[in-house]
Amino acid sequence: MPKSLRPLITLLVSVFALTQNACVSSAPRADAPPAQAESPAADPATGPATGPAGTTADKNDGLSITVPPEPVAEPRALSPELVFDVLVGEIAGQRGDLPLAVAHLLRASQESGDVSLAQRATRIALLAHDYGAALQAAEQWIEVEPDSEEAMRTASILYLRTGNVRRAAGHLGDVIARSGIDSGPVFDTVTVQLIREPNKPAALGVAEALLERFPEDSNAMFCVSRVAFTVGDRGRAITAAEQALAKRPDWARVRAFLSRLYVADGRVDEGLTALKTAIEHDQANAELRQAYARLLLEARRFDEARAEFQAILDRNPDDADSHYAMGLLELDADNPDAAEMHFMRLYELGERSNDASYYLGTIAEKKGQLQRAIRWYSGVRGGDYRIEAQIREARVLAMRGHVDAAVARLATIRRVEPELAVRLFMSEAEILRDANRMEDAMASYDSGLAEHPDDPDLLYARALHGERMGRIDWLERDLRRLIEIEPENAHALNALGYTLADTTDRYAEALSLIERAYKLLPDDHAVIDSMGWVQYRLGNLGAALEYLQRAAGLRKDAEIAAHLGEVLWALGRHDEAREVWRKALEDEPESDVLIETRKRLDN
Repeated sequence: MPKSLRPLITLLVSVFALTQNACVSSAPRADAPPAQAESPAADPATGPATGPAGTTADKNDGLSITVPPEPVAEPRALSPELVFDVLVGEIAGQRGDLPLAVAHLLRASQESGDVSLAQRATRIALLAHDYGAALQAAEQWIEVEPDSEEAMRTASILYLRTGNVRRAAGHLGDVIARSGIDSGPVFDTVTVQLIREPNKPAALGVAEALLERFPEDSNAMFCVSRVAFTVGDRGRAITAAEQALAKRPDWARVRAFLSRLYVADGRVDEGLTALKTAIEHDQANAELRQAYARLLLEARRFDEARAEFQAILDRNPDDADSHYAMGLLELDADNPDAAEMHFMRLYELGERSNDASYYLGTIAEKKGQLQRAIRWYSGVRGGDYRIEAQIREARVLAMRGHVDAAVARLATIRRVEPELAVRLFMSEAEILRDANRMEDAMASYDSGLAEHPDDPDLLYARALHGERMGRIDWLERDLRRLIEIEPENAHALNALGYTLADTTDRYAEALSLIERAYKLLPDDHAVIDSMGWVQYRLGNLGAALEYLQRAAGLRKDAEIAAHLGEVLWALGRHDEAREVWRKALEDEPESDVLIETRKRLDN
């Protein structure tokens, strides 16, 4: 269609486009000045993000469609069929009938040859997850606007979704070819697109095809390496990164990535040595130092990592990533004051403020500064710790004596975040249990299981709570149901077996259950402790001692120590038993099981 007709089509679309209650966003106004086209409204139903003026992103498909301002021109008459398709398509979209909207807008796009309609048909087809129709519209878009990189990117993703590697690589290659001398930024964007692609083999195929088209471009080599690593092909990732580094030996980013690949491949020393050598040749390279410090963390060399992050902070006291890493390291080392200093500085810098608030809340809670903890937790507005902060805030409210307020708070979160209901029911029950409201806690578990029947986590938790209430029959009921659902649930097998060994004389049955758990988790300290305890109950003191000594070597635990001491006592090795209990009580002086065992045997 001649460009002179496009303003009228755009006006039709704009008049009938969806407003803030619609399922797609409205098109730019035809009467807007050419340099100031309106941004489309965010879609409340599907939640597309709104970017710069004239850009709408579809969060479900990872696509962004740019709608440029239309040229002002004298409108001409439109055919009745075209007007009908545009109006029906828009009204269908407004009513949520996306398939009907796609059919009419796609036909309007094909009939008119209009860019705005091709873009709109593509957009709505994507919202409808009709990739076939979206691909037709995107190709129409490219035909009408062959220089549009956005159209080519959109088509490439759609070809990826349908497994057409050749066509996807063709469009992306055309985008890269237009990038000029430095293809790095474009390859970075393409790599992120490929990494996010659900069809991983196809994504790697596209990366390899791009390398074939640009065989001397180190950015293409790095693209292959990153995509191969995401796919799980470490060997290909390593060779491609080595190829890129051979092409550009001073490329710090690739050197850091290659070192990480070596560590992931089990070549820890090789990876760390390569990166450390690079730092020695480029002392001022902050990127290399950061990568080296993070790699030390991945290798669990915490003392070395701490020293490296501190060296970075000595050079740049406001390095946010290093403050965050140091805060975590100090927490792990049980240095809350030092951790608090780093997280407070991170918060002051305005970097990762949600993470900083969460950890400052945990530190305040650990120090017994409960009101301060609540303030920090309430400041977590987003990020990975948003829900955990709200749960912890409720727990702190309960610790301050406001148990009912804490329960009400969790109920509110449950209404807003129904997908987290199981976790929230469990947190509610734990709060009530800690307040010694045992019946209320059981009622919470019951409510959770009424809403989510046979949920394994709720069944297991309710079983253990039944034991705390002295109702072994409830524990056995829930654990047997859980084992019926998950026959290889080692924790359920172990819990039931241990309880039968500890509270009944059904030792043979207990042994059978614990043996099944032991086959599944032969190195688990709790299962090994259960094996020792059931052997003790069966009178096999030698076997009991062997298992319990092994469990004690794996984990310092009051219950294991109580069991080990009791077996030693039964063997007549009283001094050794007393020493085991003494050391355990130094670590856990208020352990009921230790105190009861020693009092019962060594009175």
